[in-house]
Amino acid sequence: MLFAILAACSFDGDAKKDAENPTEDTQVSEDTLQNGRNMLLHDDVERSYRLHIPENVLEDAPLVVVMHGYSSSARVIEEYSEMNRIADENGFVVVYPQGTTDDGGYNFFNVGYDFHSAVEVDDLGYIHALIEHLQETVSVSQKNVFATGMSNGGDMSYMLACQSDKIRAIAPISGCMMQHLFDSCEPLQSIPVLEVHGTLDDVTFAEGDLNNQGGWGPYMPLSDTIQFWVDHNQLEQSETIDIEDTNGSDGSTVVYRRYYSSNSSNTTEVWLYEVIGGGHDWPGAFGNEDVDASQLAWDFFSMYLD
Repeated sequence: MLFAILAACSFDGDAKKDAENPTEDTQVSEDTLQNGRNMLLHDDVERSYRLHIPENVLEDAPLVVVMHGYSSSARVIEEYSEMNRIADENGFVVVYPQGTTDDGGYNFFNVGYDFHSAVEVDDLGYIHALIEHLQETVSVSQKNVFATGMSNGGDMSYMLACQSDKIRAIAPISGCMMQHLFDSCEPLQSIPVLEVHGTLDDVTFAEGDLNNQGGWGPYMPLSDTIQFWVDHNQLEQSETIDIEDTNGSDGSTVVYRRYYSSNSSNTTEVWLYEVIGGGHDWPGAFGNEDVDASQLAWDFFSMYLD
C-alpha cells in the first residue's frame, strides 16, 4: 500500500519533485561559500545544502532553515517558497538542507517513519552542524535561528523544537508530530509554533493517523499537536479570526487561531492557520491563495528576534 501511495502523491504538493541535480551547480567546499549549492561533511558523508545570503547583509543576521518534503529537494523548495525574495527584503540568511536518499530513491529527513526503521542517518546532528558551520563562516546570529519546512520538513521542524537548543521558533507547513516524538518531547525552552495546515490534506491527515493506515507510522492529530505546544508554552488565551477570502477560485478559506498569554512576561505564541478545504499545500505557492505561508513564517519569526 505504501508504494502505491508513493507513486500517486507529490509530497511537496507540486508536480516537479525531482531530486537535486548535482551537475547543475558547481560544488563548493566548506571553506568557500556562495549562493547556491554548497557541501558540508557530516558523519563522514558529503551533505549538500543551498544557501542564500542577501547583498549587503549585516553581521549577526537571522538564519532561517527551510526543509523540503519527502521525495523533494532543496532546489525545489527554494524555488516555490520564494523565501530568498523575503530574505532580500528583510536581511536574513536562508539555508535549504538537502536530505539523503532512501532505498526507494526518495529524498528525506529522518524523523522516524516506519519504513525508515533501519535508517541511521542523524539529520538532527546534520542540521545542528550546518547551523554551527554558518555561524562560524557567515557570522549569522547565535540566537536568531528559525526552522520551517514542508511536510517531512515540517515534521523535522517539530523534531528540532523537541530536541534542539538552537532553534528559536518553528513554522511547519503541512507537518505533523510523529507519536514517538510526541510521547518523548521535552523541549528545553519555550518554543513559538506556527502551523499552516489544510483540513483536507490527503498526505498528512489533519485528524492524524494513530492506527498507521498510511504506512508512515502513527502520528498525532493536529489538534493534539497544537494543544501540546499551547500547554508547554503556558498559553491561556485564544482568539479566532476569519481571514478574508481574497481568491474565491482556490476552493478554500482560512481560519486563523491565535494562542497567547495575558502574562506580559510571556511573549511566546502559537498560531494555527487552518485552511478549510485545503490540501497538502504550501499556501501562496500552490493551493490556497488567501495567505502566503513563506511571508507568514517570517512575520512570525520576526516577532522573536533577540
